[in-house]
Amino acid sequence: MSVLITGGTGYVGSHVAVRLLQNDCRVVLVDNLSNSDASVRDRIERLARCSVRLYPYDLCDIDNIRDLFERERIEAVVHAAGSKAANCAKDGAPHHYACNLTATRNLLSVMNQFNVKKLVFNSSAAVYGAPLDALISEDLPEAPIGAYGQSVLEQEQILRAQQAADPQWSIALLRRFALSGAHASGWLGASPRSQPNGLLSRIAQVAEGRLEKLEIYGGNYNTPDGTAIRDYVHVMDVAAAHAAALQRVQNSRGLVACNLGTGRGHSVLEVINTFAAVNGVSVRYEIVDPRPQDPVALCADPTKARWNLKWRAAYSLKDICCDTWEYQCFAAY
Repeated sequence: MSVLITGGTGYVGSHVAVRLLQNDCRVVLVDNLSNSDASVRDRIERLARCSVRLYPYDLCDIDNIRDLFERERIEAVVHAAGSKAANCAKDGAPHHYACNLTATRNLLSVMNQFNVKKLVFNSSAAVYGAPLDALISEDLPEAPIGAYGQSVLEQEQILRAQQAADPQWSIALLRRFALSGAHASGWLGASPRSQPNGLLSRIAQVAEGRLEKLEIYGGNYNTPDGTAIRDYVHVMDVAAAHAAALQRVQNSRGLVACNLGTGRGHSVLEVINTFAAVNGVSVRYEIVDPRPQDPVALCADPTKARWNLKWRAAYSLKDICCDTWEYQCFAAY
């Protein structure tokens, strides 16, 4: 199967690429490299032991996408491109999120033109906002907070409208929870050009000395230790879920939305303590005021992913901490 991965040198896209190449898929990458580096392609090739073509195109230019489809035989798309900054409208965030919507519309338009109707969308739990349920299922109403979550939901709505208008389409919406970890080799991980937002990446930078301390947003939540709880899911598990979803869209029609999470939450202090213990490092932190509208807890109910994708998370929090530190040590050199 020939698969186009948008955002192919990004955090999710690069790990999905390795997984699909190991599954004997033919992979083509497209990434405008605004928040990643072309050298990631070399690492993908090294891990998969085969060559991969990378197009440094911006999906907001529809002519770029059309040119790529004219050059390559594409049978399905994993759409992992887009701005995934924190849920706040600053530093031009509304503009970036508008570009996300434009990119998705352009991609669908060209896919229709070339009769490619199989797509896996790397969505986010941000579409849920701050629900009160202990475990979040896909049946909960979407209520995103901030521009990012709203842009993700709007992209989902665009995809739902496309599938409803043309039942020949097959689409999987994968709502990942707190994405963490790295490839066990140490060659791939979260490596944005800007300061990483992920908790594990920031913990690793503090442990290595790149950051002076970790700021914990809020210490008086109604949780066992007062800090916020999230469902941390390993990027390799997320990559496996994308591969499973690709199989589903290849073999069936319709649209399915699935949570990608472990079904278990960990507090910020629990993550810090686990990271320090398994890696033999110290992590300096300071508890500061909570960020407005930050949810107290976000934990997935992954039942639908088990039924629809035959997928469940295999990596533990200890695995996440070890692999994140291994990549941080690799990235330092």
